[in-house]
Amino acid sequence: MKQYFENFHPSFPLLHRPTFAVSSTPKLLLRAVTVIGSLFSPQTYNQDEAQALSSWRQDVWQSGQEELQQIVYEIPLLLYRGRDVLIESALLGILESQ
Repeated sequence: MKQYFENFHPSFPLLHRPTFAVSSTPKLLLRAVTVIGSLFSPQTYNQDEAQALSSWRQDVWQSGQEELQQIVYEIPLLLYRGRDVLIESALLGILESQ
């Protein structure tokens, strides 16, 4: 997180730093910020550490993509269910008024 705000954010401020709070930030966004921060870290690593970090980034990024795909997949289902609930409520209201 620190690396993101110190090394990436000044050049490309995507987040509103004064109101950014880990406790209220979705896990998906936290993971993205952490991976981006790790890419912009000035720290040097030996070959084993670099390989482990690369593997970790790929795993985190892949799990984030899968989570995002699930969210995108669920949106139409939620909208459809919401529409059905509205229609059902309207029909019940019409029937009750008769």
